[in-house]
Amino acid sequence: MHDRVELPLTDRERFVFSYGIGQWGGPTRPDDRLARYFGFVVVAEFDEACERLWAEVGHGGPMTLADWHLALDLFAVVFASDSVGASSDWDAVAPYTRIETVETLRAIRVKLVALQPSRPLVGDVGRRPVVTTQPHDVDDPRAQDELLRAGVAFWATTPTARRSDAIFFGFDDVEALRDEARRVTALPSLVPRGRPVSPEDEWALVATEFAVIRDRLDSSAHGAASSTETDEATVRALLRVRAAHAAARPARTAGVRPPEAKAHTALAVHLQRCAAQLVTRNQLRDRFDLARTVTHTADFPRRAAAERAADELRTSGYAVTVTRRGLLGASLEAGREDALDDDRAVTFTREVFDVVQRAGGRYDGWSAEVIAEAQA
Repeated sequence: MHDRVELPLTDRERFVFSYGIGQWGGPTRPDDRLARYFGFVVVAEFDEACERLWAEVGHGGPMTLADWHLALDLFAVVFASDSVGASSDWDAVAPYTRIETVETLRAIRVKLVALQPSRPLVGDVGRRPVVTTQPHDVDDPRAQDELLRAGVAFWATTPTARRSDAIFFGFDDVEALRDEARRVTALPSLVPRGRPVSPEDEWALVATEFAVIRDRLDSSAHGAASSTETDEATVRALLRVRAAHAAARPARTAGVRPPEAKAHTALAVHLQRCAAQLVTRNQLRDRFDLARTVTHTADFPRRAAAERAADELRTSGYAVTVTRRGLLGASLEAGREDALDDDRAVTFTREVFDVVQRAGGRYDGWSAEVIAEAQA
């Protein structure tokens, strides 16, 4: 079961495969819930596995079947899902078009299925995917609603649902997931047109994104697949539904913090950490009045965003370095000579946080040498 096998990928397949996995180290950032969906306990374990699989797929060589399946699942989710993946950005940033990526994804699936030991298949032998739409129906609201209904119904009927699926969707067990899927499927409409977005609308969209992924993997395991055009149309139809959500959502949806509120909360957390660090430094008899290099770090989903922040920080006297993180992301390190007295630490924390926030990055905080009284 743990024997390592080699998948005969073409250079293009290997490049696109590793590119997809690499998105998890760039613009796509999971939380613990998504990590559990993939079988991990916490995000740190998920990140380690992604880095390892990205390197192994990119460099070539054998992996276990479990690793090949996990890598393919990672690729499928980041490509097909807009709620947790990079679906809406794919055509703008990926080296291949969406339809070329679908073709590559299918070719990899076929090769992986061929590697598995022959075994009797139970039920649905040769079945084709059921969560799908046709190219001419992409912009049809009724077809979009039918697609979501099929996606939600998938979770009520599929025998391959796992407890990790249920946990991801917020339920304790598979039966509770099935009950909710049956309830939502019975609703009169799942696409918000002419009405506000409901929690059921949001749930149906995410459930359908993941149903599309699982449906394709299950179908491939049974020796069947949908067409490239149908797969691509299905992804585009889901993006149209997400656009309908955006159009129907009020400026401040009840129960959801607006971006500025989230930013305010994040800044408060960093200011608390800054205060705690100053308390510790005071206990170490740090000379707050003496300047030393204060280094700030931040992460960005796109290198271009990091470079914009770097340019702005340089105008304020910071020496800035930007390095690649994953395939598209970047890390930023900015240093400047600063003292820590007279609220300067609070001032430069706010200053760098605001620059990073405007550029769409995530501020990680600052560090500096402790200059004790004996050293001074």
